[in-house]
Amino acid sequence: MEYAITRYGTHTFDFADEIFLFDSPHTRGLLNGMIERGFSERISWTGLTRANLVNADLLDLAKRAGCRRLEMGVESGDDDILKAINKDITVDQVRQAVKMIKRAGIPLNAYFILGHPNETKETLRKTVRLAAELNTGEPAFGIMVPYPGTRIYDMARRGEGRYRLLTDDWSQYDKYAGRALELENLTYEELEKWQRRAVLWCYVRNLRFLDLARFVWKKRRAVYWLIKKRFQRRGEKRGHH
Repeated sequence: MEYAITRYGTHTFDFADEIFLFDSPHTRGLLNGMIERGFSERISWTGLTRANLVNADLLDLAKRAGCRRLEMGVESGDDDILKAINKDITVDQVRQAVKMIKRAGIPLNAYFILGHPNETKETLRKTVRLAAELNTGEPAFGIMVPYPGTRIYDMARRGEGRYRLLTDDWSQYDKYAGRALELENLTYEELEKWQRRAVLWCYVRNLRFLDLARFVWKKRRAVYWLIKKRFQRRGEKRGHH
């Protein structure tokens, strides 16, 4: 890190490690080393964490070491789904972790997935409500993608978890713009509606209208592409009829 800063003028680092803030001598040694070198005045960095790893002391250390944002995968607002996907966290742990992170003064982005095995409208509703309650910086809602080699792909192939695999076309394997998977009780179009509803509800529920406008502007190309794609699908359906 020191070499990157002095040689290339690097000012931002991103630690792409889900358990970067795991409380260990190695983690504390790294953070203390960053503090000793005055990194908080020279750089900013972001990292990932898990709800069951968050503790106030380590958060304070991360803040003093220059942490400017944390990211956390919440996935679902339903405890049964969290247990089924072996996430090893609970909704209450998520709530407590978010409170601690906010108390430490570190911005947080939370990530969710729509379309877990045996997902229902009620479990989706719980996820949207939790996301709005947590009110994190920029919540993200991806639709489940059955990447080959994963358990979800195998389940979809066998029709387990109420899944229906829609295509083998790799270009459709995208959490925000693809169309690879749906459930017997939730079509892909319905999952897309919940995706849009979730984003809107999080911002509107918390009266964050300016943040919503910024989000739409930031994602304007993606929004345009999604709208265009939706009209194309409607045209294809009419053509089939």
